[in-house]
Amino acid sequence: MNKNIKPVWFSLAIILTTTIGIVFSISASFTTYNLEHKRILAEFRQLAIDRAAMLNQENKAINLEVLEGIRGLFRSSKKVTRAEFKTFVTGTITRHSTIQALEWIPRITVSKRDQYELEARTDGLTNFQIREKRNGQMLRANNREEYFPVYFVEPLAGNTKALGFDLASNKTRLDALIKSRDSGKPVATSRITLVQETAKQAGFLVFLPVYHGEPKTISERREHLVGFVLGVFRVGNMIERSIGDAEIKIHLYDVSDPIKPQLLYPSERQDIPETSGIFHTHQLEVAGRVWELQLFPTPTYLKEHHNTIRSWLILMIELIFTFLIMLRFKTAAERHAIIEAKVKERTEELKDSEARSAAIVNTAVNGIITITKDGIIKTFNPAAEKIFNYQADEVIGKNIKILMPDPFYSEHDGYIANFHHTGKRKIIGIGREVKGRRKDATIFPMWLAVNFAKVGGEKIFVGCIVDITERKKAEALMLTAKEEAEQANIAKSEFLNVISHELRTPLTVVLGNLPFIIALGNLKLIKGEKTLPSIRKLTAILNEDPKDPVRVSCLSVMKQLSSLGTKMHRQGKHLKMLIDDLLDLSKIESGKMDLDKQSVSVNSIVAGVVADMNVKAEEKGIALIHSGEGGEVIADEIRLRQVLINLIGNAIKFTDKGQVEVSVRRIHEHTEFRVKDSGCGIPADQVGIVFDKFTQTDSSATRKAGGTGLGLAITKRLIELHGGQISVESELGKGSSFIFIIPDV
Repeated sequence: MNKNIKPVWFSLAIILTTTIGIVFSISASFTTYNLEHKRILAEFRQLAIDRAAMLNQENKAINLEVLEGIRGLFRSSKKVTRAEFKTFVTGTITRHSTIQALEWIPRITVSKRDQYELEARTDGLTNFQIREKRNGQMLRANNREEYFPVYFVEPLAGNTKALGFDLASNKTRLDALIKSRDSGKPVATSRITLVQETAKQAGFLVFLPVYHGEPKTISERREHLVGFVLGVFRVGNMIERSIGDAEIKIHLYDVSDPIKPQLLYPSERQDIPETSGIFHTHQLEVAGRVWELQLFPTPTYLKEHHNTIRSWLILMIELIFTFLIMLRFKTAAERHAIIEAKVKERTEELKDSEARSAAIVNTAVNGIITITKDGIIKTFNPAAEKIFNYQADEVIGKNIKILMPDPFYSEHDGYIANFHHTGKRKIIGIGREVKGRRKDATIFPMWLAVNFAKVGGEKIFVGCIVDITERKKAEALMLTAKEEAEQANIAKSEFLNVISHELRTPLTVVLGNLPFIIALGNLKLIKGEKTLPSIRKLTAILNEDPKDPVRVSCLSVMKQLSSLGTKMHRQGKHLKMLIDDLLDLSKIESGKMDLDKQSVSVNSIVAGVVADMNVKAEEKGIALIHSGEGGEVIADEIRLRQVLINLIGNAIKFTDKGQVEVSVRRIHEHTEFRVKDSGCGIPADQVGIVFDKFTQTDSSATRKAGGTGLGLAITKRLIELHGGQISVESELGKGSSFIFIIPDV
């Protein structure tokens, strides 16, 4: 029965093998074709990335090197002549062939229009005038408050039409100009047609503002604007000179407004070539705008890089191989049947073992990586993927050094070679903290333990990795908290030391003089044999003989009482001030400080405070000056007076000679107050903490000036409650200026 069945079984096996072989061959051919397609896609994308990088590099060079360099020229010179401008930019234009023109756009008020036009004509531009485009013609610009004309332009050849053109007369150019002025950064226009354009290609401008000084706010930038450095570019020239390639089809869009993208290149829409899904898109930032570069391979590129013969050759080889297998199968089938059972049994055992090992590795919390003796990654478990942000297929087959920053990157091969040659372990079998590098190139701390093993006669290294980033952050936070707590404890101790001194001094005066006052109250004045209570008969005694010894004694007692009363009154006021400071700070910290804001006169408040504080200034022999004019502000009059008293009082306290000047001025929608003294000044390393509570630049209990260290802290918070800001300028030994602003409304 077996003899009858055996030929049938062999025939079926041969047919099945042949069919499988043919299907496999065709599948291999298609697989080869797909791999070929992926290879072409990868090669083209790399080519496209390189070309896009060239354009991006040229863009950055223009914005950072070229325009910033020209801005530096105008910042460092009081006046740049046309000849100096030409000399400075000629070399730059030669190096960057993508630049159509470099220009200087001054800010010209209507009052200086004639002066600028005359200077340009004196420079040889005989027909120069500030112009604008109306009804399709370049005509003399209408009168307006200010102009932004093209005043210098290089190279002059090909760009003379742009001379004198007022950029503020065109909305697109004006929008970019205003944005650049207010931000202080380079700003590009959207697609425009250049004044000097003779073809149909798109152009764009890049503005970079030049100011007097270093303005910080928008209002200051508007006030101190001198003009603009301007780069002029033709998009077509930039594309063709930067990344022009016969094998690439390029489309460039301005997608700053994704709803209405603008086609920049080519100048008119063209059909996209058939690329079988091979293309690359890249976005780049150009002076505040977003460009999208779309690159497609040309049919020439696809023809040169596609090898269809290889797929057919593989198909033929596979078919021949299938035929040979079919012939050999007849003789090998019986032996295969005997071996198959043993192989199956052993395979199941190996699968179980591998499955257990894989389950352990894949579910491990720590990263586990194995490498060859040459440092090539063999396995990369899911925990390692999570740690390094790489997928396993991205790193397997690559050198382990891609996961290392320097110096570990440079030293890695030396560690491995040393272990192979000497057997000595520097990192093998030893756990230690090292640095790792993630896919995005960020560096992080990790704990690494490395050991080695032999698998199938091959020596491999196994690394176990723990990401300790969070642990390090926690340690840093604990250290920072410890330092802050220590600083707070120091500040508290210093404050307690200061406040104990400040409270003890007036209490000592009061308590020290109380016994004397009590004794004076019980004193009896003697006149002859008659004893009189001093207080009751004081008037009668004082009206008697001026030479009477009793009268003289009474007058002496009254003087002493007056002196003691004055001291106790002064120390009592000082105690009240200390307590008021503590209460004010408590109210502010708890959010219970309510302001009674009303429209108040700045001049009246400042004049009143200066008059009150003038007595203290005269006692120290220094001048207290008031200058400037202010209007009305919305403020709590009592608290505003408190702020001025604190600042002027501090200025007088720390000034031994010279003067203290209080000035007021209006700045836009704010009123600025400035208290300037010629005193001892503040050390540079202490300027940043003068407004901290419980802090003084001299915190010793015996300091000359006195005070709790709360005055400036309370002053700062009161100003902020008014919606204002305060700052300090100081130089040690030359005095200080405290400046604060209050909104007008």
